[in-house]
Amino acid sequence: MGSRSLTNLCAVVFFALGVLAISLRHQSRQAVHVAETDSLWKVTYRYQLESGGDANIASYVDIGLPRETPFAKFANEPKITFPIELKAEELGPFESGTQVLRVTATHPGKYPLTAVFDMALSPEVEGWSPAMTKESLSASDEARYTKDEDLLPKSSPAVQREVRRLPRGDGTTDSQRLELLFEFCRTDLREAENDPLADQVPNVLADKKATPLGRARTFVSLCRAAGMPARLVVGFNLQQDRSASPHVWSEVYSGNRWIPFDPEYGYSRRMPSTFFPVRHGREEGEVWVVPPSSAMQGVMAQYTIERMAAPESLLTREVRHPRQILDLTRLPLEMHQAMSLILLLPFGAVITAIFRNIVGLKTFGTFAPALLAMSFIYANWSTGIAILGVVLTAGFASRRFLERLRLLMVPRLSIVLTIIILCIMFVVSVLDYSGLTPSPQAVLLPMVILTTLTERYYVTSEEDGHAFAMKLSFGTLIVAAMCYAVLSWRAVGNWILAYPEAHFITIAVFMVIGRYTGYRLSELIRFRDFVKGQEA
Repeated sequence: MGSRSLTNLCAVVFFALGVLAISLRHQSRQAVHVAETDSLWKVTYRYQLESGGDANIASYVDIGLPRETPFAKFANEPKITFPIELKAEELGPFESGTQVLRVTATHPGKYPLTAVFDMALSPEVEGWSPAMTKESLSASDEARYTKDEDLLPKSSPAVQREVRRLPRGDGTTDSQRLELLFEFCRTDLREAENDPLADQVPNVLADKKATPLGRARTFVSLCRAAGMPARLVVGFNLQQDRSASPHVWSEVYSGNRWIPFDPEYGYSRRMPSTFFPVRHGREEGEVWVVPPSSAMQGVMAQYTIERMAAPESLLTREVRHPRQILDLTRLPLEMHQAMSLILLLPFGAVITAIFRNIVGLKTFGTFAPALLAMSFIYANWSTGIAILGVVLTAGFASRRFLERLRLLMVPRLSIVLTIIILCIMFVVSVLDYSGLTPSPQAVLLPMVILTTLTERYYVTSEEDGHAFAMKLSFGTLIVAAMCYAVLSWRAVGNWILAYPEAHFITIAVFMVIGRYTGYRLSELIRFRDFVKGQEA
């Protein structure tokens, strides 16, 4: 195998190792992040289906499957268990996104049915809204969500009377009318507990009292009577305790979005992250048990919500294990900045290699531009520029004076270094006297790096002349500016500290650059006259 083929193979291997290691690390960190920030909840449906054995009547139960939201996700696959005498088939998802599991009894008897859904709740963002995504409403859907129904009687005289009270005219928007209807259902209706009559819209408007279901139905009926498509939504609140009950709210289609409203709890245009929907509206042919429907005879339903314990991996994180050595983020916080900068140096070397081997720009060594950029990162701009000015001024001035003494190179450079140090110390004293005392690391590291680069400059000027030294200085400054743009990016430093194995990919990049034999960009400019002559 030739050296080029071997290099390409090694580059591919290192790249694959980097990708694999980052992927494994990400999965591990994501699992820890979920364990630390998310709470796990178990939602359980328990049904008892009783079939009388009448051949002309199908005994079945429809289970509304929970829908994920941006902040409530399935932690595991749903677990649905039932006897072999029951048959299950999936219905949907319907156009609204609702999905149903229909379980039918094939023989007479009483049958238990259990559905368990493990949900992970993320509290990172407060509130969610299914109206975040725009969607078009077809003519058939608009007709469905504005039609007159038995339980949503928009043509009822009481409903029409309330709608006529809304202000009309060019100055009134649909959003204003919608807000007035919402405030009416939220504040003008009194609470009614366990009163079936307070579920019915005409009774609600006549007595001015309603159950949570009655409020939602009244709001949807009023919106439909006002010409705005609206529908009911049934779901659960993950902050409930045992013996939970489904909660009903509503959605209104406005501005190409379904906007949630909850007249019971007062949520408007945005639902909390703890709520997740089970069904939207009523699709053709659906018979629902959530909430229980009088049409479903012989069905008993019970719902529970429990908070699950934190995973064992989170509770045992403090136990010492050799694998913790691979986690650099466990180091003390005061070390993070220094470790991040050290890990960023190879990225600076990549930038330098690209400019030297592909662009053709020469610099003082490989790490000099990255070290120069690091000196400005540790010091703020004012301190860095002040130190740079002192180094250059003291260095050039002392060198011009020492040239007359005809000293050897090493003693001469040592004198220059001593003068630079003395000048920097007095500059620091001046800054402290002015109330601008810099930190020790903002002075020490930049001074060492800049002094070293000054020495490199003088050595190069002695050996190759001032013109070549100036050319290297110009290239070093350009590449250092590019390195500074990367090294000063805090997000990159935090990322490489969390994923140090990314430097496997950096090694692969170095291998690819190391085998580059094409023209440098500067050579294309340098030999452009020669190329034009050959073409002629």
